[in-house]
Amino acid sequence: MEQAIRLTFEYRGNEVSLRSARRLRKRTPPNVTDAELERTYEVAGDWVELRDKEDRVLYRHRTSDPIPTHVEVRSGDPEQPFTRIQGQPDQGTFRVLIPAVDDARRFVLLQRRGDGERKQLSSTERISVDLDEIEYLQSTKGPD
Repeated sequence: MEQAIRLTFEYRGNEVSLRSARRLRKRTPPNVTDAELERTYEVAGDWVELRDKEDRVLYRHRTSDPIPTHVEVRSGDPEQPFTRIQGQPDQGTFRVLIPAVDDARRFVLLQRRGDGERKQLSSTERISVDLDEIEYLQSTKGPD
């Protein structure tokens, strides 16, 4: 089983902070190859990246939006009792599983969004963590 790191984040409004980091033995999502990258990176979504000291990408995979951009509320309509509205919850937590890569120095969560017609995409770093400054919780022996 490969070595992995589980990062747990907490958010309150627009503020996101790393709550914990734990080393464990667990399979991680597969790295997106260069060929796959050409097909998928130009799609809106959220991406996890590990970068080296030169800021080169060592690992990347696409992930679901860890901080929801909509909330589910009661609609008042008995036939459709719930509806979604734009906005995000005030607070919450999410976890990200990444491989333990020796040369990785930085974890980045990127958000790629289109202009409505998906012709122009822009990337925004939502989270950036210096991996050299993380204090890890005690390692575990198996899946967690």
